[in-house]
Amino acid sequence: EHDGLGRYGDPLNPNGDLQEMRRLATLLAPGGLLMLGVPIGRDVLVFNAHRIYGPQRLPLLTKGWDMLGLYGSGKTLEQLAQFPQGDGMRGDCDPNPNTRNWEQPVMVLRRPT
Repeated sequence: EHDGLGRYGDPLNPNGDLQEMRRLATLLAPGGLLMLGVPIGRDVLVFNAHRIYGPQRLPLLTKGWDMLGLYGSGKTLEQLAQFPQGDGMRGDCDPNPNTRNWEQPVMVLRRPT
């Protein structure tokens, strides 16, 4: 969610997150598991804080991985994509669930064999 945004001194790269996911696939053995937590809601770039992954960018991020499960939200990916757009700063730590515009569940992904 932060790769390529320059927040932590990394070079600006609009596809830094996608490149990092491809790199992670090379580090895992076939069938290896990756637990990934990123903000999920509607697609938003909150420069230079983070990305919120929605129906457009989340499939790009998880391309080439098998999704085994989504944990910690109680919502499906489709339900998470229905959050109001908002400013991208009201996530699952917001005490009022009616004003949230993203949550950060954990996805369990498997590198295909």
